[in-house]
Amino acid sequence: MFAFVLVPAWFIYRLVRDPGSAALRAVVACLILRAADSPAVMAALRDAFHLAPAVEKLIKNYALAGSWCCLLLFFLFAAGAGARRAAREAAILAAVLGVLTLAVVLTPNPDAVYPTSPALASARYPTVLVFYVLGNAYFAYATGAAAMWAVRYARESTRRTRFGLRLASAGLAAFAALSGLRAVLIVFPHAPASSGVVNKLIGPSLWLFVLGVCVAGAVARLAAAWVWWRHRRVYNDLQPLWQVLHEAFPADALDTHRRPAPWFDRISPAGLHRRYWRRLIECRDGLVQLSPHLVDVGLDPQQPGRITSEQLLEALQLRKDGVVPSSTSAVLVAAPAEGEDAEADAEQLRQLSLSLAR
Repeated sequence: MFAFVLVPAWFIYRLVRDPGSAALRAVVACLILRAADSPAVMAALRDAFHLAPAVEKLIKNYALAGSWCCLLLFFLFAAGAGARRAAREAAILAAVLGVLTLAVVLTPNPDAVYPTSPALASARYPTVLVFYVLGNAYFAYATGAAAMWAVRYARESTRRTRFGLRLASAGLAAFAALSGLRAVLIVFPHAPASSGVVNKLIGPSLWLFVLGVCVAGAVARLAAAWVWWRHRRVYNDLQPLWQVLHEAFPADALDTHRRPAPWFDRISPAGLHRRYWRRLIECRDGLVQLSPHLVDVGLDPQQPGRITSEQLLEALQLRKDGVVPSSTSAVLVAAPAEGEDAEADAEQLRQLSLSLAR
């Protein structure tokens, strides 16, 4: 139950942050349709609108088919399949829903038929047979296609989330196989035992899918939390270096005319990342401007990565005293080794800042 509350809340939050994302819109629509199919929601609709049994059955199948189509669209958009493929899937869904509606309309006394067992009903009316066979066949198609796209998406995703996506794709594949088997068994009304086994396996396949989604999401959030913690630590450790460089080069400060951030921006992950990169850039700009003075106090231009806090303070004092450097050529100071990333660059500045603090 916790997962069924946490997952929708998380995706709705992400959609609010990024309302232009087609993939997020699709997954939120999928979750809303799944919620509409729940017994509590259907009971509320039944009481509020006095739904006939056949209409209730049709609405449930609308919600189920629509949710699986939206899930397929999510993987299509996430994998970059394009709008043309999405339009094709929407057209297939519309055609299926049209046939389901027509099957209910053409069934004699549908309110007395559709709430009964599919196997018993299909023996009496061909339209009911079409309703259940087509519905289950579409569920099998949509979830099977979503499973294949999930596998492809897992291959292109990070190593951390790959396991969860593969679990989710396995759950979808199992559900697709069971839905296809149900479509076949409905044609044979004398196989009630087999139908019962298949129906009991539907729930575990859905739980496997939900578990995979939760695992992938949890791992991604843990990775994001680790990055946030590392950026926060580096941001705080850069304070001594940033302070002395900011006093020497106040014009290098970024967003000087920006209003103070509200309290939620100061504690949000995005706000911390912005401040982290801004401080990193400001430290790097200050060192580049100070580098001619650093060369004058003994910095080797051939080995610019090696700089001591004493050299830094001496160079700052020279600039404060108005001493003109012997050269105006800038030198990259405290640079990481060739081929290393921005995190290595931040670590070089952090070590310099810590030595300065000591």
